[in-house]
Amino acid sequence: AGGIIPTSIEFMDQRSVRAACEYLNESIPYQQAGAMLLITCDGPDAEQVEREYEAIGELCLANGAMEVYVADNYTTSERIWKVRRNIPEAFAIISPHQTNEDLVVPMAAISELVTGMDKLARKYDVHIPSYGHAGDGNLHTRIVKNPDWSMEKWRQVMPKALRELYELTAQLGGRISGEHGIGHKRKKYMPMFVSQTYIEMMRAIKRALDANNILNPGKIFDVA
Repeated sequence: AGGIIPTSIEFMDQRSVRAACEYLNESIPYQQAGAMLLITCDGPDAEQVEREYEAIGELCLANGAMEVYVADNYTTSERIWKVRRNIPEAFAIISPHQTNEDLVVPMAAISELVTGMDKLARKYDVHIPSYGHAGDGNLHTRIVKNPDWSMEKWRQVMPKALRELYELTAQLGGRISGEHGIGHKRKKYMPMFVSQTYIEMMRAIKRALDANNILNPGKIFDVA
């Protein structure tokens, strides 16, 4: 939009908005929309900020947005951002048992990823909300246990749903983590996203810099 660089572009799907609004006993404009983008801009004076958000709004409408809502005062803006900030807490109330992910896909593939997650949620009868940083394609999604399930069923279903979620992300040219890292949890899924040659290169660097394997042993990959 004419060289405008927003200060943030956040994404919330309908499932996330609804859960957070119920948790906060709050309502925000257009909360029944399929998804929302929260776009903020900044500038040296009010006139420039107004020009920028009008240009951004026109661009959104031209590309299929249902509506553009301008939160042009602190109170309204804070109500909307409070919903965004409280999404994790809202789903913790629904169920404390969940797997917390931060998948990354090309920005153009976000809608396809969200559509695929909706299909997975219906297939496995779980919540898979999605929210995060649309400006860099990093979505904080989570697979949330159905509150009516036993833990035994959750332990059976969760790995299957998680693997399919990772497979979908890989098919879209994405990566397994944008911020949270690999650690122990995701290391067995690394070959879905990078080649064995890439992993061997990282192992070689690890051996060169940590010959005694004392720095986070077992994280990301096994050295042996």
